[in-house]
Amino acid sequence: MATFPAAATGVVNGVFNYWSDGTAGLFLFFGLHGFIFIYNLVGNLRHTHVWLSYGPIFSQIFISPAQHQIHHSIEQRHWGRNMGFALALWDRLFGTLYVPREHEQFAIGLGDGTEARYHGVKGMYWQPVRDLFRRDRSSHGLPRQDG
Repeated sequence: MATFPAAATGVVNGVFNYWSDGTAGLFLFFGLHGFIFIYNLVGNLRHTHVWLSYGPIFSQIFISPAQHQIHHSIEQRHWGRNMGFALALWDRLFGTLYVPREHEQFAIGLGDGTEARYHGVKGMYWQPVRDLFRRDRSSHGLPRQDG
């Protein structure tokens, strides 16, 4: 999972080091890694129950962990909201941005009672594949193979 960020850090560091004749190298290196650390920390907080809001102004620019949790809510008022991962720009553009004014309490899930099928590594990675093939078989008139 860290291959892309590491490669991107190396490429960006190399380009800036070349353009600056080596004067920005150490500062850029530590600055990039600090930024990546903070980005990953906030990214991991998105999928926890920690309610962290960026406030009314910064939540118009960045998707906070609180806004991302709204995205996973099963309440109808939250459906189709906060689809972006890091930037609120896309949600603002498409009218799907929802910035909570205060801490909200709501249930998280899929809303259809199937959440338990996706718990664990096996469920997260293989259940969607199974569902895809079951749907594909039934759409071609073949019997579904449950199990």
